[in-house]
Amino acid sequence: MFLPTVVEENEAEARLREAAEVARRQGARLWELRAVTSLARLLSGRGRVKEAEALLDELLVAFDDQPETPDVGAARRLRREMPKRESLRVVR
Repeated sequence: MFLPTVVEENEAEARLREAAEVARRQGARLWELRAVTSLARLLSGRGRVKEAEALLDELLVAFDDQPETPDVGAARRLRREMPKRESLRVVR
């Protein structure tokens, strides 16, 4: 099993934040949601659950009146699982 290094995780976080920002500037909400969902998964795996929850909560509000798509469903499922995931944190 491949375990990324802290440096690789930091790089991934930076790239995902950049992707979310670019998508936000372009008004590409679904691409922003994909980037934020991936970022939230990374952050929660690093024990930064509250930050991950806040990112998802802020963005998911924009999809409240939208039909359920696979991306929106995945983000909502991840958000619902957040309290459970906190107890599964990997310690390095």
